[in-house]
Amino acid sequence: MKKQTVILSIFLLFQFLIYGQEYTESEEFMLTKYDKSLFEKMLSSSGEFNGNTQIYITDSLENKLKEIEVFIETYENDSKVEELITTDFKNVKKIIRVVINQCACYCDTSKYYFFVTNNKKLIELPTIEQEDYEFEMKTKDYVFNAEFQTIELTEFQDEKIKENENDEPTFKLKSKKVLKKYKWNGNKLNKK
Repeated sequence: MKKQTVILSIFLLFQFLIYGQEYTESEEFMLTKYDKSLFEKMLSSSGEFNGNTQIYITDSLENKLKEIEVFIETYENDSKVEELITTDFKNVKKIIRVVINQCACYCDTSKYYFFVTNNKKLIELPTIEQEDYEFEMKTKDYVFNAEFQTIELTEFQDEKIKENENDEPTFKLKSKKVLKKYKWNGNKLNKK
């Protein structure tokens, strides 16, 4: 759990300091939880259970808007829906994101992003999948540029500078590379 907290803290720090995109917990959208006792029931009742279950992004009326599959043994029921209010993208009220960390020995991270249009339609961006940060000290994320109505999938490479007096590492951004670029036309996302 400590490892998950460190990884999430690093991720959030990058979002705020580097990208200038500060997300807050959504009051309009929620993420359901799964009942952990369900896991034991499913294991005992069916030999075909693959270990996955579904959680959902819901609205304030509890309508299920998007299904997300998680592996029940490595997901901690600790994710939430965050949002970035924006009026700078054409026909976009806000951007929501859900970061799912699934940790056994190492953490794999899935990042889900959606544009919420002015008429409350969800437009899903391609899911970002990344392996544990500690392997290569890389993270991927979207950088939103409202001026040009573009979204860039960017990879950030860090380097470890030193350990501080608390034996915690200090990191510095070493490089960044745009992996993919998308253009928003007010209704849909197009790959550039």
